This record gives sequence, structure tokens and C-alpha cells, in this order.
Amino acid sequence: MERVDLNRRSFLVSATAAGLAFGYVSIEGVGGALASGIGSLRFRPAQPLPWYLLAAAVTTFAAGDLVDNVLTSAIHQDNPLLSFADVFRLAMYPLCAAALALFIRSRTPWADLSSLLDALIITVGLGLLSWVYLIGPFVHSAQLTGLQKLISIAYPLGDVLLLALLARLLSAGGFLVLSLRMLTFATFGLLSADVLYGLGRLNSTWAVAGRVDGGWVLFYVLLGAAALHPSMVEMTVPLPPKRGGIGRTRLLLIAAASLVAPVDGLVQQLLNPGHVGFLHLGVSAVLFALVMTRMWGVVRAQQQGIARERTFREADTALVAAVDEGLVAEAVRTALSRLTSGQPQLGVGVALVEGKELSRIGSGVRTPLAALEPEALRALNGLDPVLLDAATLGELLPHPVPVAGVALVLPLRSAASLIGALLVVGDERQVILMQDAIQSIGFKVALALQRIALAREVQQRASEAHFRALIQNASDVILMVGADNEIMYQTPSAARVLGYHPSDLAGLRLEQLLPQEDLERSLSKLVRMRRYGIDRLAKIDWQLKCADGSWIDAEVLCSNLLDDPDVRGLVLTIRDVTDRRKLERELEHRAFHDSLTSLANRGLFFDRLQGALRRSARTDAMVAVLF
Repeated sequence: MERVDLNRRSFLVSATAAGLAFGYVSIEGVGGALASGIGSLRFRPAQPLPWYLLAAAVTTFAAGDLVDNVLTSAIHQDNPLLSFADVFRLAMYPLCAAALALFIRSRTPWADLSSLLDALIITVGLGLLSWVYLIGPFVHSAQLTGLQKLISIAYPLGDVLLLALLARLLSAGGFLVLSLRMLTFATFGLLSADVLYGLGRLNSTWAVAGRVDGGWVLFYVLLGAAALHPSMVEMTVPLPPKRGGIGRTRLLLIAAASLVAPVDGLVQQLLNPGHVGFLHLGVSAVLFALVMTRMWGVVRAQQQGIARERTFREADTALVAAVDEGLVAEAVRTALSRLTSGQPQLGVGVALVEGKELSRIGSGVRTPLAALEPEALRALNGLDPVLLDAATLGELLPHPVPVAGVALVLPLRSAASLIGALLVVGDERQVILMQDAIQSIGFKVALALQRIALAREVQQRASEAHFRALIQNASDVILMVGADNEIMYQTPSAARVLGYHPSDLAGLRLEQLLPQEDLERSLSKLVRMRRYGIDRLAKIDWQLKCADGSWIDAEVLCSNLLDDPDVRGLVLTIRDVTDRRKLERELEHRAFHDSLTSLANRGLFFDRLQGALRRSARTDAMVAVLF
């Protein structure tokens, strides 16, 4: 993104200024608050509210420092414990907690039980240490009033809350984001300073402007620097869903946190032989339950992974066996239905690019590409899956479309060309969770569609080659004539039957092949087919002129294909029947003439007589026979 790739020099200058321009803790706090606000206005993250909350938190904490400085320097109070400074400082914790919670919700909009359990295990382990060494001593202190005890334990409780939220934020991943790193170290600086502050209060060693202030200074400076860095926009970008596995680093942290209670209980027992560690036993039991729940999640994730791989294998088999686009779409729907078993079903559709239109398989819905919304066009022209508002794609989406649902558009490409798109509609959280699976299946769908298109093209070419071989070796002549009787196409057999080279017939008019004295009768049926469209198929007897000037008798089958956009003409199938006509005439002559004298016989006499009688019946003429 352009905002992330902004000039880093400006960030370094701004961050340095934020750290050096303020000499006192309170002024540095104001600088950190300003840096948070400036960063939000400059880089405009998708959700600026968490950064504004952090700015407000730093402002209240700085206000507490300012009040504390006034009380100790101007009024000369000695380390006041209960004052307005504590009110401002404690207000920082819920503001920071709300900001961290919004970061968590933005980065992980789905339910991530494994990350939550990891954060709880770490928080419970460190929370025990906070109770034993900070909260417990304040609660049992005889020198503090009830209200002072409440204020004193509020600080470590706030730290435990921030620690829990930070652990949950980090457990989702994405630690490579520099702003998240700086926010993490800023929080550690705050927690470290608060712990040292509490221990100083307990041991009466706390002094204003001591080394503990370095932790708060680190909190202010790093928080401002995190807001001024361009990567701050990535703090509210959703992370890709992760499976419930467990890495080496996380396993070590969980193991260390789960050992906190028994190890500290052992230490307390060694320091105080009569100590009864009910608290440590209870925390150990809670940690054991959390760890067992986490391990159950790991086992369940492993089982789900096995089922997921089985579904992918079955989908691969179905896609390989698919012989048309409909079976491909059905295989995708079946696979995603099994992957979302027990959850609301996703609407799944496969759309193909056909010319300048996008057609969803199996629905008959066709939408011109030019009619799509700009967001949909940008998604189709990209490479990665894109989430869109469901209304953007309209009728292309499979129904039913859930209320406030989103559509995931995954372009399907063959090399650099777009062949279609995989469309998945459903609840936003569920679609995001299934995004990796959809992308994996989409790649195989593109391969299946390419294979089907290639097989169809090979089959078509083989069919065309077969048809071409039949046409080239056929004994009949096939001519295609246009509206003006001009010959537009002729088969190679025209050279064998009529003696014309294909180049001689191209552009020749049909009238030039027919006898001029019988031209009107010969073309009458063609005229009727063109003019009235009465006959789709007609049979005609013609005499055709050959290239050497001789004539042949031909039987012509005429097909009317004027309405066919690929032909737009009349197709004449011509068969040479010269020998057959000659044989028919010879047989007819033998039937009506004597074989020895070639004179007319009785059969011819009766044939002529019957014809004369029929004519006389129509015209009332007299018939006479002369001997």
C-alpha cells in the first residue's frame, strides 16, 4: 500500500522529535498523545478509533503525571498515594484496554479459541506473581486505609488486564508489523515501570524522578513512534485465519507459564516452611485445566485437518473426473459444503467468461462484463480473492444471499487470460475463515476448466478433421450459394464430377451451369425457398454444364439455411445421375418398342391412347383410331 510505503525519513524525524522534544514525563506524555492523533490523521487507518483511544489514554496518564508533579514540587507533598493524580492515571487502563480490544477484534474477526487459551495461560501464570508480590502485600498492609489499598491494587490489576489483552493480540500472529512491535515494547515499559513503582511503594524506596520513570518514558515515546510509523494502518487489517496448531515458541511460553504456580509455590515453601499454598494449588489446577483444554484443541485441530485433507482429495478426484462445467460446479459445492459442516452453508457458484459476458454455470444467468460494478471488475482483473458487498454482483450470486452478507470473488485464470470466477457468498466471518480453502479449491477448479476446454477443443478439432476427410472424399458435390445464386463454397469433389477447379467455381453464378432454355423452371424452387420460406428441403432434377462443355444429369437436394448465422445461404447437394438416367431411358424405350424391329409395340399404343382419352375428357374433343 502507498500509505505503508511512505518515506521512512519523515517517520524517523517525527519519532525522534517525539522523544527528544519533551524533557519531563508529563510533557512526553502529551507528545505521545499528539503523535497518536497525528498518525491517525496522516495515514488514515481503516479503523482509527483504537489510536484515538490510545491518544486519550496517554493524555490522561500524562495529566496524572502533571498533577503528581504539581503536588510534589509546588505543594511539596511527600509521595501522595491518594490524589487526583491516581484518578487520571487509573483512567488510562480502561482506555488502553479498549484500544487493545479493538485491535484484537479488527485483526481477528473470527473466534480463535486457541489464541484465547494461550493468552489466558500466560496471564494466569503472571497474574499469580502479581498477586503474590504486589496485590497481596497491598491487601494485607496495615499502614494503608481501605481506599488506599483499593487504589494500590488497581494499578497491578490494570497491568494484568493489559497483559491479558496484549497476550491475546500477540497470539494471533503478525508480530512482523513494526507498529505492533513498538506497541508491545511500549506496553512492557509501562508494565515494568508499574511493577517497580509498586515494589518501591511497598519497600518505601520510591522516589520521584528516579530510574523507574524510564519505563514510562519508553511507553510514551514508543507509543508515539508506533502511531507515526506507516505500518500503523496494518494494525486494523484482518489477519488470515490460522489453524489450531502450536509452534515451538508458543509451546515454550505455555510450558513456562504453566510452571509458574508450582515453582513459586516451592519457593514460598522454602522461604516460609509453614506456608500453606492453597492459592498456588488452585492456580496450578486452573493452569492444568487450561493446558488440557488447549491440548484438546490441538488434537481436534489435527482431526479437522485430516478430515479437511480427505475432503480436498475427494474434491480433486471429482474435479479430475468432471467432463463438463456443470460437474465442476457441483464438485465445488460439495467440497465447501463438507468443509462447513455444522455451520451455515455458503452459496457457491462458478461463472465463466463467454465473450464479453459472465455466465453462471447451471443458472442461465448472463451479465455483460461492462454492466458490472467497478469493484467487481477490479476483483476480476486481479489475482487474489477479494471480499465485496453481496449487492455488487447482483444476479450472478447463488441464492439465497444472507442479510448483510459478503461475496468472495476469486478470479480463475489460464495463464494471463481470465476464464471465469469462483463466487462464494455468506456471512463475512465464515467467508474469511474459509478463504484459504476457497483459494486452494479455486486453483484446482481453474485447472479442471482448462482441461475440459482443452479436451473439447481437441475433440472438436478431431471432429472437424473427420468431417473434412469425409467431405473431401465424398462422391457428391456440395455447393453453398448466396442470395444472388453466387457460389460461395464448393467441395473438392466438384473437380471430379464437373471438372471445375475450385478457383473456377468461386464467385460463379449458378445460372452459368444451367441450360438457358430451362433456366426459369430450374431455379423456380430456389426462388420459392428464398422468397416465401415455404420449403426447408427440396429435391430438384437439373442438367449441369461441365468444364469441358458436356452436360450431366444431376439430382439436387436443396437445404434452406438462410437463417443459420454460420451459413446464411442455400446448401445444394449434387449427385451425378447421368448413368442412371440413361439406363432409365433405355429401359423405357425397351418397354414401348419391339426389341427386333425397334418399332412401337402394343404397350406404347395403349399408353398413347390412354393419354388421348384423358385429354379428350378434359376438352370434350373426339378421339379416332385409324388402321
